Amino acid sequence: NIIFNNNGNGVNQTETFTFVNGAVYDRNGKTNAFVNGAVYDRNGKTNESVSTGINQVGSKKAPAKLKIYSINGVKVAEVNKVSDAEYVLAPGMYICNGKKFVIK
Repeated sequence: NIIFNNNGNGVNQTETFTFVNGAVYDRNGKTNAFVNGAVYDRNGKTNESVSTGINQVGSKKAPAKLKIYSINGVKVAEVNKVSDAEYVLAPGMYICNGKKFVIK
C-alpha cells in the first residue's frame, strides 16, 4: 500500500492506494503506468515521454589476459602482453597461444 502524508503539515494523510508495479502515483492516486516502454494515463496510452534521469550505461570489456603455461602444461601466469612475462617469470621455456618462447 502507498500512503502520502502531505508533508506533515497537519493535513490528514491521503487514502491508502494499492500498489501497482510500474505505476506512477500522486496524492489523488495512480496517474500513469509504464507497460513495455509505453506510458499510460487515466485516459489510455499517451505520447508523453518520461525523464528518468538515467543516462545510457556503457561498459568496456577488459582486454583478455594471456595465459602462460610451463612446458609441463601447468598455468604459471596471466599477463596483458607476452613481453610482460619476463617481469613475472623465472628464466625458462614457456608456452603462450600455442607458441613456445624463452625467458633468459
